Order: sequence, then C-alpha cells, then structure tokens
Amino acid sequence: MDFAFSIEQEKFKGEVENFAKKEVAPGAMKRDKEAKFPIDIFNKLSELGYTGVSIPSEYGGVNLGCMEYAILEEQLGKVCCSTAGMLNEHYITERCIFILGTHEQKLKYLMDLARGRKIGTFAGTEISAGSDVRGFQTTATEEGEYFVLHGSKAYINNALEAGIYIVVAKTKYGIDFFVIEKETPGISIGKRLYPMGMRAATIYEVILNNCRVPRKNLMGKLGQGIKAYGEIFDFARIGEASLCIGFSEAALEGAIKYASQRRVGKGVVTDFQVIRHKIADIATKIEATKLLRNKGAWLIDMGNISPEETSMARLFASETAMIASLEAIQICGAYGCMEDAPFERYMRDAKIWQIGGGTNEVQKNTIAKFVLPKFNI
Repeated sequence: MDFAFSIEQEKFKGEVENFAKKEVAPGAMKRDKEAKFPIDIFNKLSELGYTGVSIPSEYGGVNLGCMEYAILEEQLGKVCCSTAGMLNEHYITERCIFILGTHEQKLKYLMDLARGRKIGTFAGTEISAGSDVRGFQTTATEEGEYFVLHGSKAYINNALEAGIYIVVAKTKYGIDFFVIEKETPGISIGKRLYPMGMRAATIYEVILNNCRVPRKNLMGKLGQGIKAYGEIFDFARIGEASLCIGFSEAALEGAIKYASQRRVGKGVVTDFQVIRHKIADIATKIEATKLLRNKGAWLIDMGNISPEETSMARLFASETAMIASLEAIQICGAYGCMEDAPFERYMRDAKIWQIGGGTNEVQKNTIAKFVLPKFNI
C-alpha cells in the first residue's frame, strides 16, 4: 500500500494551497456575511484550469483524476467552504455530462463548463423529495422531438449564476436526466433561500413550466438515469468529504494557534491534559477521514464504482467536521464563540454537510446496503 501522493500531486497541492491562501482566504468571512456568490473566485479558478481538473483535455479539461479533485476541494474548503461547495456543484454537472452525455453533448456543454465559460448546477432535489429519487414529482412528457418538463426544484446551489442545468425528471420510463441551457423558455429562477451555513454558495428554487427541451438534450438511455446516480455521486461524495476535511483542519489549526498563545496561570491552554486530549481526538479523526477519502478517490481513479467507500468517507468527514468545529470553540472558550472568530462559521458549514448532498442517515443506508450482503443478509 502506497499512501503517498506522487511528485506531481504534491506539486499540484502546493499550487492550489498557494492560490487558496492568496485569492480565496482574504474575503471568506466577508462573503459569508454578505452571502454573495464568489463569481470573481470562480473566474480565477477557471483561468488556472481548476474548473475542469478531472475532465479530459479533448473536452476542455486538464485530464487529472479524482485524487487531484480531492486535493483541490480540501484546500479550498480549508479557507472557504462556500467556494468549495460552489465548485463541487459545478463538478456534479460536469460529471453528469461526462458519464451520460454523447460526444456531441460533451463538445457543446462540457467544454464550456470545464473551461469555466459557464457555471453548472444539478437540479435534483424537490421540497417533497431529496435523497428519495423515486419520489420526484417533476415530469418530462414526450411531444414529438421534444420533452416538456413541469415541476419545481428546491435548494439548488448556483441556480441563478448557472448557464447549464442538469434537471432530473420522471418520464414514463423512469428517472431521466436532461441538460438544459439557461436561455431555454420555461425554466426560471424562483425565490432565494438562505441557509445557516455555506451562505455564499447561493441557493434558489428552479421552476419548470412548459419547458420544451429537444430530445437530443436527453442524457443516456430513457429510464436509465437512476443507474447513473451511483457513479455520479461517488465523485461528488469525495469532493464533499474533502472540503469537510479542509475546514476540520482549519478548525484544529486555529484552535491550537489560539490555545498555545493564551496564558492561564503559569502556563498556556495547551498545557492542560484535557485540551491535549481534545486536540489528539480531532487530529486522529481527521487522519482517519483522509484515509477513507483517499481510498475512495483511488478506487474512482482505478475505474471502480464505490458507493460504500465514498459514503463512508462522506459520512465520517461530515461528523468529524462537526466535532472539530465544536471542540475548537470549546478549546478557545469565549473567543471561540465570537463572530470575529472563524469557528462559528465552521460549525454552521459542518451542519450543512450533515444534511445537504444526502443526509448522514442516507449515507448509512447506502453503507448498510453493501455491508449486510457480506453476511448473507
């Protein structure tokens, strides 16, 4: 077992880390308070090819793997979870087109996404159905060479800023995916929603009212969309686990820096055994999460569909992020509770990732689905 990054991956990590510290970190708190979409950061990401890290060069990407994407999301998440979350939504859109799309769809849509000329979003969740894909109420009815979509989507990141949407709808054959351009008549943006965390990764409703989509915009074979979920969201879960790792590390580092400088009596806070134990627990959980994440990314890069491993990584990463943020606040005492400190932002962001992108209970269901058959159950 080789747990080390390659020389190229270490170099990539250094480049992303420098970018994150220089370009993303300075405005993170302001973006959170103003709940403003980081379009300037997205444009800078695209200039460096980061909007298409894992996409083949023939479709506008830089032809790297899932591990490099994990590195990118971790370093962005360390300084601004909203930016990392926004980019992860963009990558879900790309992944849908890469897995399900025809060569023509990839040239038309994936090229623009990978090069950052357009922003992508995945419009799946509905008010009455999130992780329950079969419960979606949005419909797509065939009319000649078109599908006509009716319904609404909720809690959609990047919706207002996106130029390309992947919309999940029910056809008479099952669940299907459609790629839709923003200018298509019948698709519109509803009200903005304001989450407790990841505030700058803006969220809106998406309305579909008599939205006529050409048949050529159907992705994959009719009725086969649900089978693609595993492969598409394997990749997304690695991104989500990685950004959680990022701000878990930031919480730990911030707590250690403060506690090591704050004097209590004749020593500093990090001299206390109870504080050292908290630090040890967080550090151990972060390391374990990285190993789970790395295995999931490696499996994807080896061409495997691995929902068990990626769900484990995603579950453990979000739990670790919540523990790390709460314990960082505890370690820092009164300072940890202040809005000027970053820890309450980490805590709010962590709660989002225990729910968004598939709740932790859903991750556990997925894991159990693969574990139980090993025991003939």
